[in-house]
Amino acid sequence: MDFGRVWTARADAPCSHVAAPKAGGGSPSAPDTAIKLSLHPARRLRQRSEYRKVYEQGVRRHSPHFVVFALSQAPVPHPNEQRSSGTPVPGSAKGPEPPAESRPSPETPSRFGITVSRKLGQATVRNRIRRRTREVLRRHLQELGNGWDIVINPRRTVLEAEFAVLEEELIGQLRRLSAPAAPRRS
Repeated sequence: MDFGRVWTARADAPCSHVAAPKAGGGSPSAPDTAIKLSLHPARRLRQRSEYRKVYEQGVRRHSPHFVVFALSQAPVPHPNEQRSSGTPVPGSAKGPEPPAESRPSPETPSRFGITVSRKLGQATVRNRIRRRTREVLRRHLQELGNGWDIVINPRRTVLEAEFAVLEEELIGQLRRLSAPAAPRRS
């Protein structure tokens, strides 16, 4: 079956900007070479109850561009394990066990959530603030500590601030979370 002439490129004719190949080769990159721009779902706070728990029980840190709420991920005891009072759960065959430690294991990845209030502007403004904050996290994810649930509330100043300043400020706050608390002066 013949469908007509097939287009062939002419070597002597100049190429128009419409038919020119796109920068980057024009072909999609392989999945292993693509840059992942989002946080893995295991690294995100997903439910409203998780955010509320961090707000209510976590510590708060202020800076010129961010307010950071952080809560250590305490291991959740299994229903058949003992209660914190040392008495076994009724109906369990196990006797009293030592209480679960309050710090999570170092293998538990920290989870992040970013909330941007409607007071900061329209959706395009809020999304830009969110993207800039997420990019700071993405670039420094390997350096951040494990075992925390963290909610970041950026301020409107994130829009105009230099990116390097945002990186230094936010990463500094997150690194201080895993550092031991300094005694307060009286």
